[in-house]
Amino acid sequence: MVEAGTTKPLKIPLLAVTFFGLGGLNKGKKFATSVSDCNTDLVSEFWAAPSVKNETKGGCGGVSFQGTGATKPNGKSDPKSVTEVGDADCANSLVLKWFDAEEINLDLSVGNPAKKKAVPFLFKVGLTQCDVAWVPPPSRAELRAEKRTANRARKKGKKAQREEEEEEEEDDEEEE
Repeated sequence: MVEAGTTKPLKIPLLAVTFFGLGGLNKGKKFATSVSDCNTDLVSEFWAAPSVKNETKGGCGGVSFQGTGATKPNGKSDPKSVTEVGDADCANSLVLKWFDAEEINLDLSVGNPAKKKAVPFLFKVGLTQCDVAWVPPPSRAELRAEKRTANRARKKGKKAQREEEEEEEEDDEEEE
């Protein structure tokens, strides 16, 4: 990056890129996507979703991140196009940030996709809420536990209501 109309390098105080949809699962087979930050001389930081594995050395000698497929997309949650990518798509994502960068290099790789369908890299340049406010959705076990708790509370509420009605009937009978 250079200043307009010159060849003088332009330092950007903060450059952030969020990669979405890392993982590449298809019918139980993993066609993992990975991103390597080749900028070992730059001050940088990252945030990775729980399903993105941090490998210490990438193909270019920098830090590498690979989708594990732990969070399986359901087809409805993935953005349909680059224009629809946003902060709600943080599952299987990675945020890379560089400070005072003049130039960055990334190494992107994708395993063989099934049925000749490409596994695209969806990314957004600029800050997102993924590394700030994203909370992973509850697991199936957590959802089941919440449902059981709600059912127990509902049953206790019905039981208490029945007991109260029975007490009122007894009080009415005693008054007569």
